[in-house]
Amino acid sequence: MTPDPCPKARILVVDDESTTRSAVARALSLLGYQTHAAGSGSEALSELATHEYDLMLLDVRMPGMDGMEVLAQARQSYPDLVVILLTAQVTPASAVEAARAGAAGHLLKPCSLEEIEEAITGALKRHREGAVQSEHAAAFENCVHSAALRDSIHSAALRDSIHSAALQDFVQ
Repeated sequence: MTPDPCPKARILVVDDESTTRSAVARALSLLGYQTHAAGSGSEALSELATHEYDLMLLDVRMPGMDGMEVLAQARQSYPDLVVILLTAQVTPASAVEAARAGAAGHLLKPCSLEEIEEAITGALKRHREGAVQSEHAAAFENCVHSAALRDSIHSAALRDSIHSAALQDFVQ
C-alpha cells in the first residue's frame, strides 16, 4: 500500500451489511483516516448533517433509501463531498448514471483494502486538483475582468481626449 497524501481525511462508510461496514471503517482508521460508519441511507444523511466529511464510501443496494438516492441528496446538500460507490454489480448504464449523479468513482464488491485505498487516494487527489484548478480559473477570470475594465477605462479616457481635441480644433 502506498502512503496516503491525505491521512487525516474524514470518511463516512455507509453499508447496510454490518460486517463489511465495520471492517472497512476499522481498516481505514488503521491507515490514518478518521472514519465513521452508517448502516442506512437515512443514517448517512443525518451524519452528514451533523459532521463534516471529505469522502463517503456508499453502498448502492440498501433497504429503504438506496445509495443512488443518498448520492443525489448528498451531492445537492454537500457539493464538495467526494462519493465513491460500492456495488456488487456494475453495468455501463449504472456507471454512467453514477457519474452523472456526481460519484467520483465506484468499486465492485468484494474489493480489497488496497483497491479501496487507491480509489480514495485518487478521488481525493482529483478533487483537490479540481479545486485548485477552479481557484486558478477564478483568479484568471478576475484578471481578465480587471484588464478588460482597465482597458475600457483607458479606451474611454482616450476617446474623451480625442473628442476634446476635436472640439478644440472645431472651435478654433
